Amino acid sequence: MLYFTAKADVVFLNDFKQKVKSLWAIEERMRGSFTVSADTMEGNYGQTVSDEITSSEQGKRLREEVAKGIPRAIEIARKNHIAISLQSYPAPAVGGAVIRLNIFSAILQDTSHGGIHHQWIEDKINETIGSAERRQRAELSKLFNPMYWLYGVLVFVVRIPFHLVSISGFNVSKVEDHFLGRLFKLAEIAVIVYVLIKLGIEKTALMDFLKTLVK
Repeated sequence: MLYFTAKADVVFLNDFKQKVKSLWAIEERMRGSFTVSADTMEGNYGQTVSDEITSSEQGKRLREEVAKGIPRAIEIARKNHIAISLQSYPAPAVGGAVIRLNIFSAILQDTSHGGIHHQWIEDKINETIGSAERRQRAELSKLFNPMYWLYGVLVFVVRIPFHLVSISGFNVSKVEDHFLGRLFKLAEIAVIVYVLIKLGIEKTALMDFLKTLVK
């Protein structure tokens, strides 16, 4: 059910956020303990921090968990229509290619020109959490709406033939969408005709109305 899916998304995102912040905290501690070395002088500072993190048990575990969670976080953000893609432009004086990247992917691999601030990433996670929470509340309200359950039953009954066909391996998504669209349009027309009859419309006028729908 959609409510439990939405609830699971909220729980996951809150846990994901805490893991990301814990990973950042380890990175900051690592950076604070470094002294200037050949690596930092040569511009390999970020890679050195990454290597140090993966060498510690806690850092390695967190990094693996965050890496596994990023695809789902991206999926949830897109499902809730949260913009998490951006373009990174180089400084005009330096020049270079425009880099397209995903904000959540930048948690582990920041390939942007100037670097993505941690607060920007956290803001997007919070934005996704807020949207997921709203969806969770909306789905919860549907559970107490009898019409929602009736609609769900009708849709399930209508889709039974498509489920049976899909079991055989056919892709029926396009056919299904086309069929359901016609079915709901037919139901809409039936309601309109019923209302017109109740209002006492003449038979000739009703037939003319139906002809306009067929054209």
